[in-house]
Amino acid sequence: MRRNPGFLPLSYPSLQGGHSTSLCLSTAHSSLKGLYSAVHSVTVYRFEDLQKATNDFSSDYRVILEKDEEREKDVLLSTVVVPLLESEDAREKLRSLMDPNLGKDYPLDLALTMAQQAKTCLSQDLGT
Repeated sequence: MRRNPGFLPLSYPSLQGGHSTSLCLSTAHSSLKGLYSAVHSVTVYRFEDLQKATNDFSSDYRVILEKDEEREKDVLLSTVVVPLLESEDAREKLRSLMDPNLGKDYPLDLALTMAQQAKTCLSQDLGT
């Protein structure tokens, strides 16, 4: 066995003996099974599937909040949410946009944090 000068060889006392080796292999196998299950249980959505299911996207792949009846054009969610977040009563206005079916399952503080994060991502100057 070749040794690197200045380094001691690694010792694996837990692997000395047959039962420890099988325990390590069993643990590794269980970990890999869990990882495999986690990877294969994640649902993957394609943009086209979401678009067909919701029809909430414009031709340039932006989310449409609603149709503006007066102007006969699409209203982008960002054009509604950004001014909403800059208002004094942002929390209550955001609550009115949230799906009431969520009930208490989605805290308003979390929704506000996510909306602020989205606003930061959409801003031209990332410092704002």
